Amino acid sequence: MKKFAIFAQDLKKVINRNPDYEEWARLLTESLSANDITDHDEVLAFIAQCAHESNQFRALEENLNYSKTALKRVFKKYFSADEYEEFARNPERIANRVYANRLGNGPESSGDGWKFRGHGVIQLTGRSNITKFGKSVGKSPDETLAFLETKEGALAGAVWFWKENKLSRYVDNFESLTRKINGGLNGYDDRLSYLKKAQDAFPSTFWMEIEEPEDPKDVMVSRIIKDEETKTYRVTIFDAKPKIRLFHKGENVSIFKRILRFLGFDIDTDNDLYDKKTFNAVRDIQKKDNKLMTGIMDENTWSTVKRLFENAGGDPNEYSSGKEK
Repeated sequence: MKKFAIFAQDLKKVINRNPDYEEWARLLTESLSANDITDHDEVLAFIAQCAHESNQFRALEENLNYSKTALKRVFKKYFSADEYEEFARNPERIANRVYANRLGNGPESSGDGWKFRGHGVIQLTGRSNITKFGKSVGKSPDETLAFLETKEGALAGAVWFWKENKLSRYVDNFESLTRKINGGLNGYDDRLSYLKKAQDAFPSTFWMEIEEPEDPKDVMVSRIIKDEETKTYRVTIFDAKPKIRLFHKGENVSIFKRILRFLGFDIDTDNDLYDKKTFNAVRDIQKKDNKLMTGIMDENTWSTVKRLFENAGGDPNEYSSGKEK
């Protein structure tokens, strides 16, 4: 059983100017795992390309507000020397010119270039692409354009384009991947910079390979082994009633995280999610106490935490009632 997750704090290091990084982390986790885009290098490449195309997942419509100088640099072949001044800073006219008679669009006068300009986090462009994607989600072209302007739709369109064009084949050649997405190498250095940020931000794996239990409610992790060759964590399990563990949410998790914070761990207490930092803190406590490093807050681990907390002058009863000393 594969458990895949993009952690918000990791993603924030890549798209640090996007205040909605937590929501994007959730959407990426759901969409990439549902579409089997979970290979480490492929996920990094996907995030890097989308971060460039959408200005850190913020611009869900293509910005064609080019200056005269930018037009010459990016779209030189579409304009004569005396047209740059005329078209500069006119996004609609620029789109209708550069996207005319291609990508399924009509002539410049049809307005298709502007209507079907880039949308979504990978800037899905052209009547053909947008119509095909729309059919895959049961929407008309107009409905599809509106859908692509939502976070869910913007990501769904990018995933569709990635799968439709079999872009996983080009993950090992970032230049070729860029050409398949962009048609050229526009912004290549910026794309590479996002790839480097992603490589630095994320661990060597996003998911754990978990043996399928007979009853998921009655199992807990017994051992976690990192497999360097496959870049995964392989997890074995045994029968036991779980307490609090990775991805759990609720008041108990919130209380526990505040206790860990009191003990000096770098824990985000603004939410009630048993996240990666909480998991790692528990494993650290278990390791120092010569206990099995499960990352799960079970009865034995709680006894250790309670002892450490009391020794540090804390009172677990105060926390359990929603109070902090």
